[in-house]
Amino acid sequence: MGRYYDITLANATGQVYQFTADGNGFTLGTGGTTFSSLTNGINNPGALNIEFDIPVFNYNTPQGNSHITVWGVGLGMIGQAAQLAGASITVSGGMKPGLPLATAAASQAGILIQGTVYQSYGNWQGNNQTLDLVINSGIAALDQNISFNWIAGQTLASAIAATLSQAFPAPTFKQSINIGSLFLPSTEPGLYSNFWQFASYINDISQRYGKPIYGPNYAGVNLMVVGNTIFAYDGTVPVTPKQLAFQDMIGQPTWIDQGTVSFKTVMRSDFALGTQFTFPQGVQSPYALTAPTAAVPGGLAGNKSIFQGTFIVKELHHFANFRQPDADAWATAMIANAAPSFA
Repeated sequence: MGRYYDITLANATGQVYQFTADGNGFTLGTGGTTFSSLTNGINNPGALNIEFDIPVFNYNTPQGNSHITVWGVGLGMIGQAAQLAGASITVSGGMKPGLPLATAAASQAGILIQGTVYQSYGNWQGNNQTLDLVINSGIAALDQNISFNWIAGQTLASAIAATLSQAFPAPTFKQSINIGSLFLPSTEPGLYSNFWQFASYINDISQRYGKPIYGPNYAGVNLMVVGNTIFAYDGTVPVTPKQLAFQDMIGQPTWIDQGTVSFKTVMRSDFALGTQFTFPQGVQSPYALTAPTAAVPGGLAGNKSIFQGTFIVKELHHFANFRQPDADAWATAMIANAAPSFA
């Protein structure tokens, strides 16, 4: 089928909620998953329908909770719904082998959100039986105290790396830091009660010292977490951009502001905030063309898209309805800015 999802719910001791033998309720087991569209790595045509709305955001600017609805659950699961509040949850999605759209499945399918079930409730209306989950993004470890010490003359990148290594050590956590060279004239220590406070502080202080270097449009250092990897980025470090393929796109990209474009792709877990990319190029590109002959009836159209250069993802949102057949029902919507000159 191509579309892929995996939802794993676990209690405080790490035991996973799984189907009972009759499929009507939950039991606890070791390993495995709770709901999935794959069985032993093979597409399951009888997989339950799911819908979800998952925003992805920087931890200094939270945007609310995510929501998942699982259709076709048994009455036993509806009766156990309240037990799921407080459970840890990992949601993966994307495309898996099966259709042409899944040609890059190995890199495009993966974790979309990891967090805690804030609210769980079942519903039975007519023939419809559903399980609804409201999710707080972020794992429990992010609520701990964080001690930070940015020493005068030290780069912010190395100061953040040292702090993350102490508060969230390997191999449980990984870190990916891609930020410019920012220094302090004097030492700046601090203690923060959770990761959200720390992320807000890092963004504020990096803007304060970064704007004189990178200009007034510098957005500062942003922190986000995907799975067990903590990302720090500010768009000033050149990286090899991802190349979007023609078959990745859903509809036309659209300018929504100066240097800002809105577009939609098949569901992608490998795109995150701060990801740099380029749009498809060449004769397959369906996007607006700039060649003057393109406006002449019967004239040869040029093959150059107006969306040139490198862009950086600014906002990202995953939308899903597993059984809905149209492309918009399994998509990632993004807003991106043209990469500034310092990137």
